[in-house]
Amino acid sequence: MEDKIAQVSLDTFLREFVPGPDLPPGATIEGFCTTEAISTESTVYGRLCEAANSVFNRVPAEAGGQRLVAEDTHRWVDLTDETDGTLRTSPGVIVYPVNEDAIKAYTIEAAMPNQRRPRKRQRCEATEARAAWFWVSLLLHAKVDPDDSPFAIPDSAQEASSQTTSTQGIATLVPPPPAVPTMVTASAGADLPPSFLRLKTTGGATRTVRQLTDCVAKVLQRQFLLWFFTVFVCRDHAWLLRWDRMGLVVSEPFNFVQQPHVLHNFLHRFACMSDLQRGRDLTVVPASEEEAKRMRCFTKFDSPSDWRKIPFATALAPGWPIYKISVPEDDMISAAQLKKDTKEPQDTSKPSSGRMRGFLVGKPSFTNTSVTGRATKCHIAYDISEDRLVFCKEYWRTDTPTSHPEGDVYLRLHSKNVSFIATPIAAGDVRNKYGTVHHTRAQEFTGESDRMLVQYRLILKEIAQPLKEYTNSLHLVQMVYSYLRAHEEAWLEAGVLHRDISGDNLMIYWYFENGQSKCKALLVDWGLCKYREEMDKPVVRKNRSGTWQFISAVLLVYPGTFAHEVWHDLESFIHVLHWMCLRFHITDASADIKNLINHVSAIYDHSHKNASGSSVGGYQKLRIMQNGDVPFRLIGGSAGLQTPGLHRLFLALAALYKEQYKWLEPQLHRLISIPAESQKDAPPQVQQSQVTMPSRRLPARVKGQLVVEVVPAQPVLNDHIRFAEALEQALFSESNPWTDDEKTIDQFAYDNSVMKQHMWMSREASRRSPEEEISVKDKARKRVRSGTHTVPWSTSSASQLGSKAGLDLET
Repeated sequence: MEDKIAQVSLDTFLREFVPGPDLPPGATIEGFCTTEAISTESTVYGRLCEAANSVFNRVPAEAGGQRLVAEDTHRWVDLTDETDGTLRTSPGVIVYPVNEDAIKAYTIEAAMPNQRRPRKRQRCEATEARAAWFWVSLLLHAKVDPDDSPFAIPDSAQEASSQTTSTQGIATLVPPPPAVPTMVTASAGADLPPSFLRLKTTGGATRTVRQLTDCVAKVLQRQFLLWFFTVFVCRDHAWLLRWDRMGLVVSEPFNFVQQPHVLHNFLHRFACMSDLQRGRDLTVVPASEEEAKRMRCFTKFDSPSDWRKIPFATALAPGWPIYKISVPEDDMISAAQLKKDTKEPQDTSKPSSGRMRGFLVGKPSFTNTSVTGRATKCHIAYDISEDRLVFCKEYWRTDTPTSHPEGDVYLRLHSKNVSFIATPIAAGDVRNKYGTVHHTRAQEFTGESDRMLVQYRLILKEIAQPLKEYTNSLHLVQMVYSYLRAHEEAWLEAGVLHRDISGDNLMIYWYFENGQSKCKALLVDWGLCKYREEMDKPVVRKNRSGTWQFISAVLLVYPGTFAHEVWHDLESFIHVLHWMCLRFHITDASADIKNLINHVSAIYDHSHKNASGSSVGGYQKLRIMQNGDVPFRLIGGSAGLQTPGLHRLFLALAALYKEQYKWLEPQLHRLISIPAESQKDAPPQVQQSQVTMPSRRLPARVKGQLVVEVVPAQPVLNDHIRFAEALEQALFSESNPWTDDEKTIDQFAYDNSVMKQHMWMSREASRRSPEEEISVKDKARKRVRSGTHTVPWSTSSASQLGSKAGLDLET
């Protein structure tokens, strides 16, 4: 993640993020003995708990936040890690609120210590606790080996003079001397201080970054937070960290053995802060017992076989609390507003009317694993007022003139009667009770060109399945034809270009009509779209929009060179079809799963940084497009036959994209040559009558395969006509029935320890769009903001901090 981490002085960090009173002078608190502080990690954790609790016990009862307690949790993981499919990990020290539910969650079960020897059992019962991500208020993580620190430790450990008198670990707080600026700004004309952010890729530092980000990600996935604080300790130095969805702000290091007042005052201020100041989203609160019971008792499904029963049961998973999300009535969308596109935009300078609608949620159906970026979180929600299930999605949108709130996009699409799209019932930026929009602050310190992110919430009427749940090959192509119709109508009728066609944004919606189960396609996730009237506006940032695996080859190979156009989205539809076939159908790569995974990764996952810092990839994909190849051979089914089926459809599409890239060839020849590629690099059958399909839009063409002229080359994918014709010839043949290509199990989820981890990473990557690219302005020449010093994070684990999940980078 480039330029997403900023260092600031201690004064700046405390002033900007941790307001509140310091400990009173003369307070007796737990200090640190140097030999104890750096001996072992377990010793550090014990001393940190003692010091933190010594501070928390001196917080006035009338302070704004709940009373806190620090617990040593480095040996005991959260039990919910066993059920959510993530890696099990635990930080060294967790600060919890003192309440009955939290205590129950983090207390180690009585049976667990009995499995250990008496001495260890006694220590467990007295000093240790379990990680409980739902209740974490603050994390403290420690290392004793300097090579394990992702931050540079000052060369001189004696640079700061002691401000305390220490005797056997007990310190009496002495007021520090008047503050002296510890960081010099560029505007003052002096040299910048050296960066303390380590840029090397040692194994220990990389593992520490992964541990830190994994722990923060787990907290953000389970709680409703706007930002989050952690403390990192290495030997006798500590750093204060504040995470939000735009980046990470880190304080300069301080010697907490020689200057314990710094850490003590931070902990005291943190304990005195309110939940809002600590980053809590106060629009989400624990549901009452009566509300939770009402959600758990919901049974209004369309039929005994209603597929929503399974995901709804997952939302009520044991161990996951039920929360109530409050949505202002001002954000609700009526049917009349959908047709007329007349909903007034929010006035963020004024508080809402005060009337709220309640939606109950449990375990999310999807959460993005990155700690920065859009951070999409989706729930199947219970609408209290209407006694129904709906779909709730929240994410952080870019605050730019050409970044459109998704609810506004749906209003525009519905006003033009665009088919096969979802129905919004509420949408809006999330605001606190004072009317202030929830937004990020890291961009204030990471760079002048970084844009603020705003929290956004969208409620949809339909709960749908992802495209991967299609039942057979005919069903797959029927759905893609409907998505293509939605995309075409959105562009021609409403002037909206989607720009994020991917397997996760193409949905199947099942419903009952006249006592029959039917389904139709839904093209969703319009948050990265652009309006036709904006397409010619100058771009000040190199960018790509979309999900990496499905982005057009030419956009991957030549970042920032081509503007995103209609044909790039149409190519993404083709990549989705290829991806689904490789994943769920028998091909020449299926016999060897390792070979299949390597083949898919080489085509769809490979990327590297070029000289300008942009992510570049897609070389094999580009060759496939230019040669008119299909990246696999089907085995059985429609393979080699002249009847309609996947085989014949893929050949027809291959002829189209070969022609498109032949037309593009003169433009590519004027660009820098492509560098050599890295060497690394039985479901139920759906019936025709069940699928709600658009009527045939084109007149019948000449039967047989499409014939594409070779000379002169034509831009055959610059509109939807030829693509739609290829699908229609496959779907609407009167003389030859469709030849099915059997759908298999998910071949990307092969249950092998090595391959399973590889494909888990691949599935995570499939939800991501490119990392933020370098600005057209040379960031290296930017002036450093007052009181800050920004540096890149270029270790191999940087992606742990970054998000590729649909972050639009154009401003």
